[in-house]
Amino acid sequence: IPKADDAINSAKLSAIVGCLLWLALRGRPDIAWAVSRASSLVATEPDVCRWRVRQIMQYLRWTPDLSMLIKPTKPDDWHKLGVYTDASLAPQGGKSQSGFVLTLGPNIVAWGSSRQSIIALSSCEAELIAACSGSQLALAILTQIREMKRVETTMDIFLDNAAVLQICASDKVAANSRTRHLAMRAFWLKHLSENVAKLHFVETTKQRADALTKG
Repeated sequence: IPKADDAINSAKLSAIVGCLLWLALRGRPDIAWAVSRASSLVATEPDVCRWRVRQIMQYLRWTPDLSMLIKPTKPDDWHKLGVYTDASLAPQGGKSQSGFVLTLGPNIVAWGSSRQSIIALSSCEAELIAACSGSQLALAILTQIREMKRVETTMDIFLDNAAVLQICASDKVAANSRTRHLAMRAFWLKHLSENVAKLHFVETTKQRADALTKG
C-alpha cells in the first residue's frame, strides 16, 4: 500500500481498496466501516473513494502499534458464542449499514461491516436485517464448533433495539399491517431463540458492533 501522500491513479485504486479490505477483515476491525464505505465508491465516485483511501492510509501510519489481544481459551469458553449485531439507518442516504462481532469466550473471532443489500424503511428493520445476517454466520460457526469440539455450545444474540426484541417475541407480526413486511426475518430469529440461541438487550454503550456501523 502506498503512503498517504503518494498519487493514487484509477488503476491502483481497486487494488488498494482490496488490500485494505483484507487488512480490515484480518486484524484491524477499527477500519472496517471506513473501508466498507470506500469500497462502495470505487466505481461510482472514484474521487471520493480516493480521498477516503488517503484518510485510511494516513490513520494506519499513525497507529502502527494497534493490535488485537487474543487470550488463551478455557474449556468453558467453547460453550458460549456471543453475537453482537448493530445497524445504522441510511447514514448517507439509501441503504443502511450493518455490523456484527462474534465472540468466543474473551476473544473476538469474527467481525464485519457492510452495506445492506436492500433498503430498510426504519431503524427497526435495519436492525432486524443486521441481526439475521450476523446470526446466519454465527450459526455456521456454531455448527463447526460442535463438530470439532463435541461440546454443546449455545448462542447469545445481543441487540440494542428493544423494538426488534418485541417483534421477535410477538405471535402477531404477520397480522399487523405495520410489521407484516418484517415477519420472515422475525420468524427466523424467533426460531433461533426457541432452539439454539437466546436474544438479549444490550445498551448501546456496551454494543461491540456499534463502531462497525458508523464513522
